[in-house]
Amino acid sequence: NAEGSGLYADFLRGPSLDPETGEPSATNSSCYEAVQDIAVLRSCVQQHQAQLVNSQKGNSGSLVLFDDALHHCLRISRCLAMDRGCMLLIGVGGSGKQSLAKLASHIAGAYTFQIAPTKAYSIVNFLEDIKHVCITAGVKGSKVAFIVNEQDLKDEMYLDCLNQLLSIGHFPGLFTRSELESIASDLRPILAREQQGARDDQHQMQVFFQERLRR
Repeated sequence: NAEGSGLYADFLRGPSLDPETGEPSATNSSCYEAVQDIAVLRSCVQQHQAQLVNSQKGNSGSLVLFDDALHHCLRISRCLAMDRGCMLLIGVGGSGKQSLAKLASHIAGAYTFQIAPTKAYSIVNFLEDIKHVCITAGVKGSKVAFIVNEQDLKDEMYLDCLNQLLSIGHFPGLFTRSELESIASDLRPILAREQQGARDDQHQMQVFFQERLRR
């Protein structure tokens, strides 16, 4: 029994129903509440883990959800539920940091992205991957969990780019003028719908893009 343990989660309830179709939504009803029974929590997380494993072709691995793993999963989930949530996971290699991060991302309904560096992978490739993440989050409006492994950071510029994205919401010079115009064109109807009467000049569109990116 977990009562009084200080554990809280926002994914214990089942999916909410779409008011128009009556069908279950893709994500769980968000209600941040105390965990009354750790067995219920473990069962819920195991269901999400099974869904994640089934969705990853060729991945038959399964994380052992002992109590500490559950606690860490809750911490990561809580962070991902926050606007601009980010975490630095520290631990020895093979301790399950990435697996827990991917599991928590799946629970949050986020698109998980990791770079796939090769010998030829350079800062140019990294910036292209950052563009992909920014477009997915800022234009498409999808939740994104960008997982970066220490071994993937070959250059200090990688960290500089990540730091600026986290602190100010953009990396100067990342997008070309034509790319920014394309982003503005895609976002203009969304801005009109969300902020009626707002200016839709290029500066306002960049501000709106950065706001969506940092949500």
